[in-house]
Amino acid sequence: MLASSTLRLLTAGAVVAGALVASPTEALAAGADKAGPFMINGKVGPAIGIGNDFRTQFALQLELAYAVDRKERAYIGFNPQFQFADFFTVVQIPFTFQYDIPLPPKGLFIYPKINAGVAFITQVDRAFFTLQPEFGIKYQIHENFHVLGEPFSLPIYLGDRVGAQYRLWFGAGADF
Repeated sequence: MLASSTLRLLTAGAVVAGALVASPTEALAAGADKAGPFMINGKVGPAIGIGNDFRTQFALQLELAYAVDRKERAYIGFNPQFQFADFFTVVQIPFTFQYDIPLPPKGLFIYPKINAGVAFITQVDRAFFTLQPEFGIKYQIHENFHVLGEPFSLPIYLGDRVGAQYRLWFGAGADF
């Protein structure tokens, strides 16, 4: 069941990416610049367990960030994350730093990102420190709106035990 959900998410992401690539140049350039320093994103995707400690889960994330530089590329933010499986839930409260690197097609950015904070895992009733290196790509459809994908997200949970997951995020957001 989860494998088919993951396949549907990957297919939807490929369709969106294909539509962006196939669009006329004028439409792609329409949203080249960001509207302001505030960014809000919503993301969904699978969180795939690495090893025996974590099962695959459905993941959701809300991200709120503010650009701390004049070019609106360096963001500091807060991104609560929720992951659900049959018998346990992971609630994460990390803070984030992201840096947008512009690419030649106007409005296209890649970004390295690091999240750090606390994770609460209901199955074991414990809190863990979480460190999450991530890498993504986003495209400004309009100065106020963008779509994004993060093909690499690796939350590492550090506590009395160590665990990890691999996540694949798809999302959209707004700049204001």
